[in-house]
Amino acid sequence: MWLSDKVRLTREEMLLQEAAHPQSPVVVHTDLTVADEQLNVVAQSFWRYTATRPEFITTFDECVLPFVTGCTMMFNAEARKATILPAREATMHDVWVTLCCMSKGGVVSTVPTPQVLYRQHGDNAIGARDIHTVGLRYRLGHLLTIVRNNKAHYLMLRRLGYGPVWKYIRHKIIYRDKVRHSK
Repeated sequence: MWLSDKVRLTREEMLLQEAAHPQSPVVVHTDLTVADEQLNVVAQSFWRYTATRPEFITTFDECVLPFVTGCTMMFNAEARKATILPAREATMHDVWVTLCCMSKGGVVSTVPTPQVLYRQHGDNAIGARDIHTVGLRYRLGHLLTIVRNNKAHYLMLRRLGYGPVWKYIRHKIIYRDKVRHSK
């Protein structure tokens, strides 16, 4: 559920970024508040809840995980033009638009205050998982899914000229270390 200032705040940030980066692809997105089926708050920040740190993903090389949620994003005409279609490798539209933008040297900017109530329920296609409660047992039980998701993400990056898989693994480790040391 969008909050009342979502469009206004996102548009203001878009205009600031377009003025600072004329003729560049720009994507703007916001944090979310995680809520249950009745919209009771589960976590104030989706980013903190899932240990997603958009500030550590500022270049195409650093785009090692999906970090933009589609229901929060706004993108300009240049980002639309930068989006390669057909997008056979795309696993999610929001990820694909963001990666295409970043691959062309575009800007991805944030509105750090949550502007969406992200409803968690039994039928979420993706959902939010509290990263602080995910242990080794969960990760081992979902290892195949984790590997598949990383492969799919890397294949999207590769389609856009990312480079070898070792580069992806290296930047994944760098990102993880930045997150761990930023607490």
